Parts: sequence; C-alpha cells; structure tokens
Amino acid sequence: MVKGKSVVLITVWLMLGWITAVSANNQKPFDEEDLIKESASVSEAISNIRHILEQQEFDIIGVVDHAAGAASVGMDLRPTQLILFSDRRQENKLIHDKQTLAIDLPLKILVWEDGDGTINFFYNGPGYLIDRHRLQLHDHHLEKIAKSVRQFGDVNNGLITVDSPFSVEQTVENLRNAIEALADRGFRVPFVIDFLSDGQHEFAHLSATTLLIFGNPNAGTPLMQNQQRIGVDLPQKFLVWEDQYGQTHITYNDISFLAERHDLQGVEQNLENISTALANFVKVATQE
Repeated sequence: MVKGKSVVLITVWLMLGWITAVSANNQKPFDEEDLIKESASVSEAISNIRHILEQQEFDIIGVVDHAAGAASVGMDLRPTQLILFSDRRQENKLIHDKQTLAIDLPLKILVWEDGDGTINFFYNGPGYLIDRHRLQLHDHHLEKIAKSVRQFGDVNNGLITVDSPFSVEQTVENLRNAIEALADRGFRVPFVIDFLSDGQHEFAHLSATTLLIFGNPNAGTPLMQNQQRIGVDLPQKFLVWEDQYGQTHITYNDISFLAERHDLQGVEQNLENISTALANFVKVATQE
C-alpha cells in the first residue's frame, strides 16, 4: 500500500481480501518511492509493478497504452499506461455481495508522466469503492462513520443502470455488435471479462456478470489531455449482470460523475458527446 494511506483504509483493504500491502513472500508492498521514483519511464514503472504483481500471483489482464491509442488517431498524449490485474477468487466474493462493484474491476493502476517529466501513479482506493458501492462493513467503528456521513445525504455513485429484455449473453453480444459496428470511427472492444467463468465451482450461486471494456481514443484522449488521471477510468465499460429475479441489467459510468471526480474543465462538449454515445449503445442493445 502506498505510504500515507490511513490505517482505517489499510484495514478495510485487507478486510476486502485484496492483499496488496504484503505478498505471501513478505516482499515489500507497492511503494511510490521504490516503484515510481526510481523508474526512469512509465514503461519501466509498469514493468516493475507487473513483476511484483506476478510474484504475488495476481493474473495480469493486460496493459492499456493510452498514449499509443492517442497516437493511432493523430493526437498527442504524454506517456500514460494502465495495468489491469485480477484475483478472480477474491473478486467473485465481492461481486457476490454487490454485483455492481464489477464495474470497477479488474483492479487497475494508472501510471503517467506529467509535464515536468515526473512519473505518477493512481488507483481506486478502498474508500472510494466502499462509498461508491455501499459495501456493508462489519467493523462497528467504520459502520458508525459511514452512518454519520449518510445522514447528510446519499452519495452519488455515478452509476447508470438500464434494464435489458434479453439474457446476459444476448445483451453482451448486442452491445459488442453495436460498438464494433463503429470500428471505422475508432471504437474497439479490447477486453470482455466473464466473472462467472473462472469461479463456477466455489461460486455456483453467483449470477451471470460480464464486463465489456471498450474505448475510442478520439473520445478519451481529449479528456486525458485535460487531466491524465482520468485514464484510470478509461477505457469505458459496460457491466451486464443478472439479478436474483433473473432480470438483466446494463450498468455503466455516468461520464459527468467521472468528470467531476477528476476535475475536468472546459470539455463539456466532449462529455456530452460521450454521454450520448453511451446511451445510444445501450438503446440499440436493448431494443426488441
């Protein structure tokens, strides 16, 4: 865990089962000084992080090179890469309790170079996930804190959920077809993650939950040029899931929520275009 995180958040992180603080081999934790400041480039930092994750037996889903994506459409972006990694068993435990949490999985670490040449990194911490998905905590002190905050109003979790009349499998296919139909405009689907596939024996009661990760550098690059940190929430995602009653839902991020979270300024038209595109994909995928 990065230095300076509070004891409470470290405790919650470990409660969630994501052992990022210390590996089974008692290696050093993720440490900004060791992994970032000593790295000569974003690529080297990603390589260092990947090495430690693999030693800790995480599965590496892949690396998204946002700068390369920008270059592919003739746009400039300082070196920015996102590494996606997974512990499927621990993730399935969490999804079983709160399916929408899968929209923030797999785990991600964003590494970027700023205008001064400094290498930075960012990831979604446990406090963000707890607040966003209303995770039920079993520590009475933490529950008391959460209750105190909620009395002043509910937290905007920035998730939009739409019902689908089709099965999860069919809805995923519809979404993928709608996105790939616009490949000539730059849309791609680099990852499709079926959270049920690798946990069927232990989590046979887990409802179908599939994540489509897709993007378009024409849309995402201007946002990262404005604030590179938003790269942790890009590419875009559609979470398709079935609830306990057999109803299929599509959940995705409200781009306005992400813009506020990362303090984007002066890109209102870009945000409106992205919002419209996301809504249109969902509309096409759910039409009978």
